[in-house]
Formats: sequence, structure tokens, C-alpha cells
Amino acid sequence: MNDVSTIKQIQSPETGNRILYCGDDDLDRAAVYLSSILFDQKYAFDYLPSTSAFPGNIDLNRYRLIILSDYPRANFTNGQLYEICEWVDTGGSLLMIG
Repeated sequence: MNDVSTIKQIQSPETGNRILYCGDDDLDRAAVYLSSILFDQKYAFDYLPSTSAFPGNIDLNRYRLIILSDYPRANFTNGQLYEICEWVDTGGSLLMIG
């Protein structure tokens, strides 16, 4: 499935101040460390496992930060990577781990 329904929403549904965390298998395995820190510090975030393709219908303006942690390049289309670059150019933040 390549749409936003694959994203798990954690904490409040706040828009424009959320974090999009992509990668690290799932929330019960490799992602537990970083997601626990985000949750403990009360950051609202959405989670997308590394086994899911990056959604084609996502509104990047919902987010202030995108975290990519062991998230495969193959999960993106070239157009999505271009959209992320434009989003960063207009003030979005990107953190890449691993």
C-alpha cells in the first residue's frame, strides 16, 4: 500500500509541528529506541516502517522534521525525493541516520 494509511500516528494530531519518522523495521523492534525518546519527550510523530513505500499522497507541510533511519532509497520515487528537497529548501528539516 502506497498511501498515508500505512502511517501510524503517535501522540496528538497536531499539524505543522509533527515529526515523520521513517524506518527501523517496526515500533516493537529497532524503532523502539528512537520512538521511545520521541514519545517520552512528548513529540507528536507519525511512524512509517522501513518495509513500507513512502506514501504518494502525503502532505509534507504537516511536518517540521522528517527522520530517515535505515529507510531504503528504493521506497521513494524520484519525484518524492524532489518534493522532499523542495520542502527542505522552504524550511523543512531532514535528519538521516544509518
